[in-house]
Amino acid sequence: MNQFHKNRILIVDDEPSAIKLITRFLNDWDHYTADSTAKALASLKQNPVDIVISDIKMPGDDGLVLAKWINQLYPEIKVILMTGHADKELAIQAIKEGCFDFLEKPFKKEELLISLTKACSLGILQKKLNETEMKIQAWERMENIGRISPHLFDELDRWIEKLKQMIGERTTLERIGPWLDRFYLIRNSVKHFAELMKPRPWEEIEVSKCFENIKSRLDNETEGSKIIFDEKQQKHSIWGNIEPISEALFQLALNAIEASPEKTAKLSCQQDNNGDIIIEIINHGQTIDKNQVEKFFEPFSSDKADPSKVGLGLPIALNIFNKYGAIINMTSENRETTFRIIFKLDVRRKIHFDDHWDASRDSKKIA
Repeated sequence: MNQFHKNRILIVDDEPSAIKLITRFLNDWDHYTADSTAKALASLKQNPVDIVISDIKMPGDDGLVLAKWINQLYPEIKVILMTGHADKELAIQAIKEGCFDFLEKPFKKEELLISLTKACSLGILQKKLNETEMKIQAWERMENIGRISPHLFDELDRWIEKLKQMIGERTTLERIGPWLDRFYLIRNSVKHFAELMKPRPWEEIEVSKCFENIKSRLDNETEGSKIIFDEKQQKHSIWGNIEPISEALFQLALNAIEASPEKTAKLSCQQDNNGDIIIEIINHGQTIDKNQVEKFFEPFSSDKADPSKVGLGLPIALNIFNKYGAIINMTSENRETTFRIIFKLDVRRKIHFDDHWDASRDSKKIA
């Protein structure tokens, strides 16, 4: 069965022969029939449908009147009008007033099926758009998405407007699919980020455990990548929560690998004379201009052609590190880029007084 055959159709025509022909065309579709506008409206109360196919010329209230009632009472229903040559101008006017399409009699089965397929596609897109807007409203009530919020809603508004434009142009489902896929990628990233940012007691974390998590994910999620660990410098501990911090380090490592022609990055960890723990992620690829460093961590600033990259990895990492009071320094010169994450000793001391302490209220720290 065609994916659209689950859509229900109401056929309206005062000529029994016309109804018989159309029902033969639609023998495997779920459909109802009516021979007047009054009966059509009564049927809609009892049998909700997705599409109405109606003749224009009928005794009493004609198809144009029916279309106006449907647009007022059931705006989600798509109306396809059938018209004779002399009624073509009326049908065109009806399209301007909200009808979906018109078919000029006599029409072939293929013409009817093409119009129905387009109407079904548009209905799916509109449902998806409604779901999208409802999800955005829910996100606006979510906590823990921090500085990403303004950028997130600007980006989603842009996608929503594009979807509306495509629906206005009666774009096919195939063309709009990538836009919906992009939306759900953003949705999943934000949902995951909000989960990571939930308050929880801090704990002591071995950096080596974070490195093991990174390696495991890279092995599973990337092909041909290589991560080099400085084994001698991993025996240090930081305070926070292992899942969010591992995620933040993974995003930086993934970015470093993707920027490297050899798909290689180096991770190391050391403690400086002040007692601060410093984790470095280094790649050899291209030099990033100093003016671009600040923008590097802005949401959706990625210029990668891959549509599966939503541009939230680095801003998510930044927000996570800020939550745990860590500072990110980024330098790039001589085709070598280094992310330096500094976990301050004084932050580790604070948690002895408050194991839910959250440093994310501090200003963004990128040098």
